[in-house]
Order: sequence, then C-alpha cells, then structure tokens
Amino acid sequence: MNKVFRLLSVGLLAALSGCAGPHPVFTPPLERPLAVRDTPWPRNQVLVLAYHDIMDTEPDQQYVATRTANFIAQMRWLQVNHYVPVSMDQIFAASEGKGELPEKAVLLTFDDGYRSMYDRVFPILKRNHWPALFAPVGRWIDTPEGQSVDFSGKLRPRDKFVTWDQVREMSDSGLVEIGSHTQDLHHGVLANPQGNVEPAAAALKYDPVTKRYETLEEFRQRIDRDVSAITSTLTRVDGKPPRVWVWPYGAASGIALDVARQHHYRAAMTLEDGLLDVHNLMNVPRMLVANDPDIDGFVANAVQLQEHPPIRSVRVDLDAIYDPDPAQMEENVGRVVQRLSEVQPTVIIVKGFVSPAHPGEPVRETYFPNHVLPMKADLFNRTVHQIHSRLLFDPRVYAWIPTLAAEQGASVPLCSTSPYRASPFSPVVQRQLRTLYRDMAASVPTLEGVMFDEDASDAVCGGESPARLTQAQDDLSVQLSDEVRAVRGQDVKTLQVVVSGGHETARQAVARTLTHHDHALVRLSPGARQGAGNVVTHAQAQALLKTVSELPNGMARTLFEVERQTPTGKVIADERVGKWLVWLANRSVIHLGYAPDDAQANRPVLRNMAPLFESRWQE
Repeated sequence: MNKVFRLLSVGLLAALSGCAGPHPVFTPPLERPLAVRDTPWPRNQVLVLAYHDIMDTEPDQQYVATRTANFIAQMRWLQVNHYVPVSMDQIFAASEGKGELPEKAVLLTFDDGYRSMYDRVFPILKRNHWPALFAPVGRWIDTPEGQSVDFSGKLRPRDKFVTWDQVREMSDSGLVEIGSHTQDLHHGVLANPQGNVEPAAAALKYDPVTKRYETLEEFRQRIDRDVSAITSTLTRVDGKPPRVWVWPYGAASGIALDVARQHHYRAAMTLEDGLLDVHNLMNVPRMLVANDPDIDGFVANAVQLQEHPPIRSVRVDLDAIYDPDPAQMEENVGRVVQRLSEVQPTVIIVKGFVSPAHPGEPVRETYFPNHVLPMKADLFNRTVHQIHSRLLFDPRVYAWIPTLAAEQGASVPLCSTSPYRASPFSPVVQRQLRTLYRDMAASVPTLEGVMFDEDASDAVCGGESPARLTQAQDDLSVQLSDEVRAVRGQDVKTLQVVVSGGHETARQAVARTLTHHDHALVRLSPGARQGAGNVVTHAQAQALLKTVSELPNGMARTLFEVERQTPTGKVIADERVGKWLVWLANRSVIHLGYAPDDAQANRPVLRNMAPLFESRWQE
C-alpha cells in the first residue's frame, strides 16, 4: 500500500530474547483511542455504495446481483440509521466550497446498465426521492433490439439491459446522474506471455505473435478513442456531457485518468475501500455490494469500510520463484500463492529485481520489461496477477525495485562504488530511474503501492553534505512516486524504509519520511550483531517506540518489520521472530510485518506468527 525509503534498521541482541515474551502494557480506558465508528462522521465525506444487478429471485453473481428483498432491507437500514442520500450535484458543490454535505451522507451507484435499474430501482428512488448514479457500458446499450449483447465474451439477451430511451427518462427525472462505464472496455485483454487476462482499461495489451507489449502511447490512444465514443453517446442521449467516470472492475489507470480529465470528467470511481472525500473526487472509493449480503453482512461491511485496518505485511522475493524451467517456475508461483492464502497478509511487498551476486554490487537485472535494465524473466506481472486472482481475500501489493543501486552505465556519477550508489543529483540518473519506474508501473496493472529501500547518506557524493544528499534522495523518491501514479493512478501508496544518518535524530528521520510518504517502515533485526550501526538494545527499541508515538499520527503511519535474516544471511529462529512480534504488539504497535517469507520451505512456521496474523493458527 505504500512507498518505502530506508531509514532505521533496528536489531535486538540475543540477550533480549527474555524480553520478547508477552508482557502487555496496561493502557487506562480513557487513554485508549476510540474506534472509528464511535467518532463523529468526517466532514464532507460520503459512503458510496456500488451495486450492479438487482434480481427478485436467486441473484446471479456473474452480474454481481443483489436480491430485491435484501436491497430494500439495506435501503431501510440506511434510513433508520440516519444516512442521508446525496446527489453528485451536492458533492460537486461541496468540493467547490458552495455547500456542506450532511453527516452520514451516502451515494448510491449502479454499474453496467442492467434493466433492473429501470424496472426495480428507479421506482424505489422516485418513491423515496433518493438520488443515484447510473453508469452503463455504451456498447452493451448500443446493441439493437433482438440481438444478443456481447457481455465480456458471453452472449446475453438484449432485454437484460436498459435502452437509451430508458436512460434518458431516468436522467430527465432529476434523480439519476448518468456516468460513463466506458464504451467498450468492460472486458479483459491478454496482458503477459503466460496468458493472463487483465482489465482492458488498465493493462497494456500483449501480442503473442510479435511478442511485444502495447506502448504507453498506443494505450493512451486506445483509451482516448473509447472515452471519446462514450462521452459523445452520453452527451447525445442525456443532452449534457457526463461528469463521472466509473472504472470497469474498479481497476484504475493514471494514463486513462488523464485522458478522462481532458474530456472534462470531474470524478472517477474505483472499488477501493474508504469514504469519498470531496477534495479528492478523481479517486472515489466505493463499497462493492457483492454476493447478495443479508442485512448483518451489509452493515458489517459498511461500518468496517469507515475504519483503517492494521497492516500485516510480508515480503516475497521473486529470486526464490525464478527457475530456468518454465514449468518449475509456474509451480513455484503456485506455492507462493498457496502460502499467502495461509498467512493472509494485508500487504504483500514483492521484490521485482535480481539480487546481485555479491553484497554492494549494482542491480543489473529485473523481472519486468523495461528500457533501462535487462529482464531475466517476465515474472512480476504473472506473480501479482496470480496473487490477486487466486486469493480469497484482497491484499494490497507493493513493488520493491532499486533506485540508486540500479546500474546506470559507466558514464554516470556515483556517490559510492561499494555499495554501488549512483548520484541522485545527476539528471541522467533521474531520467533513467523515472523510465525504470514508469515501465514497472505499466507492466503491473494491479499494482497498489511502492516501497523504497536504499540509502546513500553515508557516502561522499561530489562534496555534498549528508543533509543535501538526504534531501536529494527524498526529492528523487517523490519524483518516482509521481511517475508510478501517473501510470497506475492516484490510489498508489508509498512506503519508505527509515534510515537514520549521523546528521539527524531518529525522530527527525521518521518525521521527514512521513512528510514525503504514506508510511514509514522501521526494520528490526533480532539476530543482528551489536555495534554494526543498525543494532539497538532493548532500551533503545523502547525509546524508538516512544519517539514514533510522539509524532503526529506516528504509530498510525509507521510499519514495524521484523527481519528473519541477519545482514550476513543467517536465518533467525521462527520462535524468536514470533516473540518479538508479540513484544511489539503488546506495546501498542499498530502495523506489523516480517520479511522475507519463504514459501518453498514454508517458513516461518505459521503457529509462531499467530499473534501477528490469525489466532486460529494457535490451535
């Protein structure tokens, strides 16, 4: 979910293992933070519900259908619990400072263009004077009467969908805003050599004949043709241009979003969790109402959506998956997915480059196509696709690729040769890294975050001061973050590993990291050697927690990651790692993780990680 810059590597001594047992720190009730549900509704924010089809009988999940009786019960619950339906007009007015939204505002949205919107939902809206947003797929509604609709490769009867006359009638009522769900991008395209299909509005197409990917410019032109077509159609039908873009499958693209902006769209809707913020209308989260939830399930989802669950992270190394034998490599991918299904992390950090043969050498190969470094295997997209498509839960996937450690060529200036670090002051280095990150983002359509984990603060870089060097690295990481978001969309999060140099305190280092990124990552190494510069005593660890907790939202935005290997490669006992995680959890640490996870050896043993992830592992 976020970007990582490396700042503090924290370790524990063997002598501290006795301190790692579960000794909870008592917090008086009045000092404990309130649950989100017990706090006032945030100002000018909206719960947005994403419906699709509404069916009287057994709801068909190929249409993400909800039973009519359950839909009515959900509307009744919203009314009884004082949720107030709002329109896009009200939301746009609030975004311009021309009005205030009511507390517990809710927006109803309906995707795809099903006939049930006209037959079942529209009468309910009129009876209760509730506004809503309806976003049809242009090609489906364009299908002439008597012909079958090509529903993402499957033929469906035309009367399953509304007509343009019905769309016009709903719009003329003043209750229903008509949005765009693309003209013909609600389907998948071949997205890699392994045959994976990804959302057409977010993925570069792969041609198996020429063995090449669509370029970013070709992708932009394809999207522009589609946006032009649906915008023209809706303007003709509705009498006014559409204002809201709704992503098929919820899969966003920064390039496509830029195209939508050029066509004067003012809001774009995903299927990410959270509340709509009137100051961020081009990245609107929505709660997907799927699997026909009963009222208890609906209420639980609506309440949880307003909260921010703790991060539970693991790291996956593609080096451990790669094999020259494609069949074996595919088996290794399957093992990783199976392992993740058991661990159930909320964040998965995927290392997308080939580790150098010797520590300190430059990174020379990646696992994704790009214009800067050779590609060892086209493995990154395949792995991330399998994670998202096969897991029954929805983790966020972050990419970890090199910055200054990436080999830049003989002519670029270096800050150091061992470890290899290119100069962040060099325009050539900056340009090549922007290209590397842009290519990585383009190759992984479902990417949701980036981690930064490099440091050159101890290097001598053209006579620049450590403070100037740190600032240059921060500026570079912000540039690279912007590059990724320009391709993948604004919801991409950034996480930076905290590295504290001699020119600043730990407090300054964490605060600086949080200024530039969504989260800071603090690394702890229980088995690291004392005196190596990155090892702390128990008292130092306590002091660090105190420092982070005193920063505004410090604990809420800091991820503590326990390392399973020392810098020399020695593996730390699973039980010791688990005890350290318990120790952190008992001291009010919110976000926890460990690294790396070894799917091939099934390590760490899950029962030792139970306090961090699932209590059922203790059985």
